[in-house]
Amino acid sequence: MVTDFLNEQFAEAIDDCRRLYVDGIIECFLAEPKRLKLGHDEFFDDLQHRYAALVVKVFVETAESDLVLTPAEARLALTLVEHLLKQRVRKSKLKETFAQLAQIAKQNSWAYVTEPLHWFDQTRDHFEEFKSGIGRIANIAARVDGHISEETITQLKLIRWQLDQHLPPSREDPGDTDTPVSDQADDADAGNEHRLADVLIQLIEKDAEPKAANADRAEPCPLTIQRREEELERGMAELDSLIGIAEVRHEVRTLMNVCKLQQHRAEHSMPVSHVSLHMVFTGNPGTGKTTVARIVGKLFGGMGVLQRGHLVETDRSGLVAEYLGQTAQKTSAKIDEALDGVLFIDEAYSLAPTSQADAYGQEAVQTLLKRMEDDRDRLVVILAGYPQPMETMLKSNPGLSSRFSRHCHFPDYGVQDLCAIFERLAHQNHYQLAGEFHDRLAAEMQSRIDRKDEHFGNGRMVRNLFESAIRNLANRVVLAADLTPDLLSTFQTEDLESTPASLGSNS
Repeated sequence: MVTDFLNEQFAEAIDDCRRLYVDGIIECFLAEPKRLKLGHDEFFDDLQHRYAALVVKVFVETAESDLVLTPAEARLALTLVEHLLKQRVRKSKLKETFAQLAQIAKQNSWAYVTEPLHWFDQTRDHFEEFKSGIGRIANIAARVDGHISEETITQLKLIRWQLDQHLPPSREDPGDTDTPVSDQADDADAGNEHRLADVLIQLIEKDAEPKAANADRAEPCPLTIQRREEELERGMAELDSLIGIAEVRHEVRTLMNVCKLQQHRAEHSMPVSHVSLHMVFTGNPGTGKTTVARIVGKLFGGMGVLQRGHLVETDRSGLVAEYLGQTAQKTSAKIDEALDGVLFIDEAYSLAPTSQADAYGQEAVQTLLKRMEDDRDRLVVILAGYPQPMETMLKSNPGLSSRFSRHCHFPDYGVQDLCAIFERLAHQNHYQLAGEFHDRLAAEMQSRIDRKDEHFGNGRMVRNLFESAIRNLANRVVLAADLTPDLLSTFQTEDLESTPASLGSNS
């Protein structure tokens, strides 16, 4: 199995980093034992713990990034603990194991776990090699469950940034390397007693347990309350930052409040009404439907309404099989992938055309309806597409119309909104706009709106226009004698010239 192979790679990566971190520092210590005010036993114990805490921190922060511990990540967690402690861990204790790992990750700072690499000058020559090794551990943890979310990609970048901050590429270091270890530790970590072996010892198997028949089908484990709170806060910030679509934002907040109401009623032992969370998003391309669907998943995950809150995007091709009778299986597999999260079906009306001859589409719809009922507490389905075809689809099937009572329409953006999207892209990518650029941009947006058709790209058009402006800027300044930062990052009016007509489409 691929997972078994990755587990082996994970163990190898841990050993490779150990040679650089533990073995390398031990060699330096044996050559200069008086440099640190620590006895041999104290030094070895402290060094081993810090390395274990570092690996745990990297794994936990990567696994937590998408707000769930998948079965594949759970097996990787067992590999990590068993490889560090050389003991087996009870598979029935997956949740407790990861909770303890999360505790270790939180209580040991980046400064604390990377500090030993500053104890001796010789180890600084291996900073980049060590960071690559840690990156390998993080990357295996990120891809063990078969896909890497945007949140996980962001977390990988953050881990690299932390390593660069604490292990800078130059040999210069502001710290005083002559300071003994006992005085260098961060105040938050001073007297740290949360040793890996101590907090996990109750989970170690005294005798080998027989493997359960369904051990490879472990349910996803919810992550820490702190991570959910962070995800909820991040989701709300993203929702509030969306340009335009005020009514959509209001509808999402209303749905959240309904969910909160039911949660509070349950806390007071009051009757709870089942709330349908399935939605229909209508609008032209590029109006933010997929973005809002992703935010909805993040918000529901943060609230605990969904265990994960991840987004799975699909369309007819991802649900309908080549031969009759196989569609139900293919649709169910896609739904399984989305369980505990959001299933986003784009151009959903293609599953239910006006002609009743499409047995494949009907099979997919019937499978979807059944699974929505069977997994009502683990699945949110969002159907998306153009307004009129979506309305026709819902009217043609009472089962669909009764289950999708919440509709959000995403209108086309106006000139001001399109300009604001462009300006945000520029700001996020560290570009600035010349004074006269704003008027030229507004005129360009108005021109594109005046000649738009049903395929008008909205936000996607703006992104294409932004990328075209970057290309024009590059062609304009690349041969300049003095390439100053301002010259390299400032859009001029001519950077909007000669943009192809196709930018107004959904391409």
